[in-house]
Amino acid sequence: MANEWQTAIESNGALGLVLLMSEDPDIRTYAQQRMEKNSARVDILQDKFNRELTSEQGIKLLKTIGEKRQVYADTLVKALQISEQGDRGALNNFIRSQQLPIINDYIASLQALVEYEKTSIDKAGEVIDDHGTAAILTLIITGCMALLLGGVLALEPNKERIKGKFIKKVLLKALPAGLTDVFVVGALVICGDVFSLPSADIATAATLLLAVVGFMILIKISEPFNKMKYAILFGNIAGLLFCGIMLNHLFAMSQLSAICMLLLIVFGFAAESLFRYLTLLVEKADEWVEKKSRTRP
Repeated sequence: MANEWQTAIESNGALGLVLLMSEDPDIRTYAQQRMEKNSARVDILQDKFNRELTSEQGIKLLKTIGEKRQVYADTLVKALQISEQGDRGALNNFIRSQQLPIINDYIASLQALVEYEKTSIDKAGEVIDDHGTAAILTLIITGCMALLLGGVLALEPNKERIKGKFIKKVLLKALPAGLTDVFVVGALVICGDVFSLPSADIATAATLLLAVVGFMILIKISEPFNKMKYAILFGNIAGLLFCGIMLNHLFAMSQLSAICMLLLIVFGFAAESLFRYLTLLVEKADEWVEKKSRTRP
């Protein structure tokens, strides 16, 4: 946007000289219409920057640009007054001594905004790269832990045969937890947007919420508990605390604010209730489907 703003002002600077120096009324009319169109677009861009730039440096740059723009507008009005008087010598002298330096100052202030915008984009790209790397590491470590836990649980003696379709049972077991994750994390993100919470806080709270739901499904599939299952459960809790405290940078986790911590607690309890009722709903739906399939001729 800053580049577009700078281009519009450079165009207006050239059109302004045409408006001042040309004696052809058609050319003057065309130049004035183009300048008005560019100025309208600049008004929109300036309003967007005023709403989106919140940093101290950005606000300072916009203030300087606004002042330069006002000076440029006042200078153009004076130049038009001199042009209407028909004094070419005075007009040329005014353009060289005042108008051109003011236009250059205005464009220079916009160039500073362009550089600031490029720097902000580069920093945002670095943050995305860092978070992307952290997300990949999180997925790899989480996947390894899931395979390890599944392997340990598979070592438990079990002489009962699996009844029904294996894939169907696995999907039905995972469905309540998956839906719970979608609903609670989506609601948390919406609340974070409403309360204008930092994105880092929301990301950390969402990670912890996913961990809470993960423990719920772990408890559900581990029933009835024995010593080995208790060891797995408490080992996972200890691992979560260790990663959250000692390896927080690796997993892109930050310290939560008070309001975000409160939201996490509220959504944690909501997730437990939602998971419980979704589990009952899925089980009842499965029973109803099985009953219908048995009674079907």
